[in-house]
Amino acid sequence: MQEPTVSEIESRYADFLRLLIRMIEARSDMTIPAGLEWQNDGRALAAQFAFHLHTMGVLNVGSTLVVDGLSTRIVDHGSVNVLARSAVEAYIAYAFIFGDPDTEVCRFRHMAWQLGGLIDRQRLTATSAETIKKQGVEKPLVDALLSELIVHPLFAKLSPTEQKAMKSGKWTGGRQRQEMAEAVGLHGEYFRNFYHYLCGYSHSSYAAALQVRDAGSFEVQRRLSTSILHSMLMVMAHFMTRFAASDESAAHVLQASPNRMWVERYRFTADQFDGLYKAAP
Repeated sequence: MQEPTVSEIESRYADFLRLLIRMIEARSDMTIPAGLEWQNDGRALAAQFAFHLHTMGVLNVGSTLVVDGLSTRIVDHGSVNVLARSAVEAYIAYAFIFGDPDTEVCRFRHMAWQLGGLIDRQRLTATSAETIKKQGVEKPLVDALLSELIVHPLFAKLSPTEQKAMKSGKWTGGRQRQEMAEAVGLHGEYFRNFYHYLCGYSHSSYAAALQVRDAGSFEVQRRLSTSILHSMLMVMAHFMTRFAASDESAAHVLQASPNRMWVERYRFTADQFDGLYKAAP
């Protein structure tokens, strides 16, 4: 199999990002029915995902570091990796919460997600009158959400351990990231390796520091950065496919795109893994 060049990856990445944004914009024009206003938060996650991807592309172009009159061209591939991890997590959250075909499952998961976020904010130490007031305003909402959550039929189907985790603010019910990734369609082995690598940069691991040290030239830094963009094509393909499945307008945009076949190619499964680099039909 023939691996694509740096310029080919960058071009494909730009095409995917433009398509993804057009799909999000098409959905933004749609009115959400009364009673389903919580679905607006799915748009927020989609925007977060797109913003991260855009910034990764900007960083991949490179910049000039100037110190004492001396200039050096760099590509901050470490920051690209950190953003990639956040983008992957945004996809997993979006797909798990809003991607189920059963609207009531989505509503329940959104409720748990909202509760978890508000509980996290309640646990922060308030350092101003404004934040103290905000926590006070949100406390009744936390109590109301928790009361609604624990009487929901789907909550009763969880194990005692999952119920305890969810009530404490862990909206996944204690599921690990690997389990979540596989549940939303990502290739298990590929995700494990890719995500572990990205976490090394987020956690300042020794291996990540060595790679930053050894990537001394602009060309090497660019190759490292572009390799992450290439891996993110898979995540983008999964996102666009799932996004299209939940919205007719977005589906029309994807269906009409000349990149549709490439999206299908990069949304690979275990059986398709070996064909990742083959030319699309």
